[in-house]
Amino acid sequence: MEVRPKIFQINPKSPFDGDQLDRESTALLLSALVQKAKTPFVLAIDSKWGTGKSTFLKMWKAKLENDGFTCLYFNAWDTDFTQDPLLSLVGEIDSQINWATIPKEYQSGAQKRWEDAKATSAHFCGKPHPGY
Repeated sequence: MEVRPKIFQINPKSPFDGDQLDRESTALLLSALVQKAKTPFVLAIDSKWGTGKSTFLKMWKAKLENDGFTCLYFNAWDTDFTQDPLLSLVGEIDSQINWATIPKEYQSGAQKRWEDAKATSAHFCGKPHPGY
């Protein structure tokens, strides 16, 4: 007997195929908001547990990537067992950085700044992390 529902499979090329909740219309509205933003901002997706927030974000991420955006997916609940959430976030960013998307003339500077950011974040957490 299966207790958990099966994970909804998302087609990266067409992420809203099979979605019976019409989440694509929400994604289109939010995409327009992101495209028009002039400054950084925070967007909260809030709903009760089990209502599909993570699935929606994975679908929206695939849609944004198909539209040429660079995206990072970080689910804090996947790492809520760690002592230091900042290190989890920095580690996830580090694992998802695609340096090929950065123009060649900026890559070395960006990599240097990222290494500095990793070292700084480790010190914010009170102890340097091995490998940082």
